[in-house]
Amino acid sequence: MVATALLTQACASSAAEIEVCDGLYRYIDVEFMRARASKGCFAMGGLSAGSPLGWTWSSTPPNADVESIEEIATICHGQGPVSEVMVSHGRTIPRYRLIGKPHEFGNYVRPTGTDRQVACQSVSFTPPPSARRPTPEAIDRAGSFVFGPVREGPITSTPTTSIVAVERKLLQLYGVVQQPGMREAVWQLVGLRPVRCQEVDLGGFRCLMDGEDLSLFLAARGLVRPHTSAPLRIHAAFDRAPAPVAAKPLSAAERAQQRKCVSLADAVSRSRRRAEIRGADDGRLAEAQARYNITCTGSGP
Repeated sequence: MVATALLTQACASSAAEIEVCDGLYRYIDVEFMRARASKGCFAMGGLSAGSPLGWTWSSTPPNADVESIEEIATICHGQGPVSEVMVSHGRTIPRYRLIGKPHEFGNYVRPTGTDRQVACQSVSFTPPPSARRPTPEAIDRAGSFVFGPVREGPITSTPTTSIVAVERKLLQLYGVVQQPGMREAVWQLVGLRPVRCQEVDLGGFRCLMDGEDLSLFLAARGLVRPHTSAPLRIHAAFDRAPAPVAAKPLSAAERAQQRKCVSLADAVSRSRRRAEIRGADDGRLAEAQARYNITCTGSGP
């Protein structure tokens, strides 16, 4: 089967093992799965790669010297009645992040639309040069991979300097942690400004504000601190940042205007969700958006 088509020249000193099931390979993307631990994925013992939480299906052979593989689906170990949960699909994953999932005797798959079972097998391969971890500079140049639904709209609150609320959802900005005592300064700087956010595969959300990375924007002003796993550019921006300055108190009128705009932004989010559920806009979304634009941006509908 596929086992015989893989590698014939794998030497015992450098060969690795991977499980293959009906032509699909099971990889482990440890860094990605660790970031899913708080989203319903649970660690399973018995595997050596830091108790991985799940695996990634791909048709890309493990001996292919390519910079990335094409993900069919990444599955995590759930708990309760749902033992397996798909957490992403369609990503392009850097080869260096992946190792082969060891074969477990008795594993099988059932091809879609059939009643037959296909037993999984173990095959040996020699990791290609692309499986070696590149330099931190090369990883930083590659950037973060974003996926999942887009959350787009004004920032309606900043519970901490590294968390923003967009479309009534709290989003942890990727690569940064909060700077104590600077929450009000962040709110006055970015509050009610429109952003476009997507989840980053290694945890958190990448938000663009006027095309600029919000994590980088705040780090360059000393209003957030880099996480230990943050890209080098965020560390560099924070190192060059001036000492953060606390925000000046707002007037009562300014605070009242902000509260009104937050309420109007929430009305837009509710109308958008209602339109998505119904599959059509009954006019409320356009009206809510117009009210927000006139009151808070100074523009018409």
